[in-house]
Amino acid sequence: GSPTAGPPPGLTVEVDIAGVAPAQVDVALVDNVLIVRGERRRTGGGRRAYQHAEIAWGPFERRLRLGGSVDAASASAA
Repeated sequence: GSPTAGPPPGLTVEVDIAGVAPAQVDVALVDNVLIVRGERRRTGGGRRAYQHAEIAWGPFERRLRLGGSVDAASASAA
């Protein structure tokens, strides 16, 4: 078959980061590895007693190796 004309296929990565403002998240692409990092800070000034909490506080970083070649200059985060 013949190659088709048009833009190359796109790649979408969706990350749900509860409790962190988008401006406080750093996204980078290094050697086809997507790096998402930030810090989830405790809210509220008073002391609270929790019976059970499944919230990780503090800095976080996730790395995702992307398949194929990714053009970092054309990448965007929203």
